[in-house]
Amino acid sequence: MSRAPVRFNRTAATAPALARTRRPTASFLAVQFRRLHDTDRSGWWLGGFWLVYVLYMVVLMAAAGAGSTSGIAGAGIMLVLALAMFGYSILLLVFFCLAGTRGPNRFGEDPYGADIEEVFA
Repeated sequence: MSRAPVRFNRTAATAPALARTRRPTASFLAVQFRRLHDTDRSGWWLGGFWLVYVLYMVVLMAAAGAGSTSGIAGAGIMLVLALAMFGYSILLLVFFCLAGTRGPNRFGEDPYGADIEEVFA
């Protein structure tokens, strides 16, 4: 007896994975936006990172589709984009670790108030 081949439904397999990752990703981005706003920086700083990430993925998919014929140029572009993502990640990490602005800034009031020493006393 032969069995019928098992068909893999790619959409059905990825839908639960997307549902599981949507909520944590949204809250992760919200925390990053808030932290940048605490340091008086726009949330668009994250846009640069995601732009480089999308470019990297496009080049990666193009290289995978071309097979081994993509050559050294594709590898060079991927290396440059990977280094740009690494450098941008370090820059964002520094921004996230800096102390927030004291007092109100263009994004609103200081969440700790004017006297931060009272909060941690």
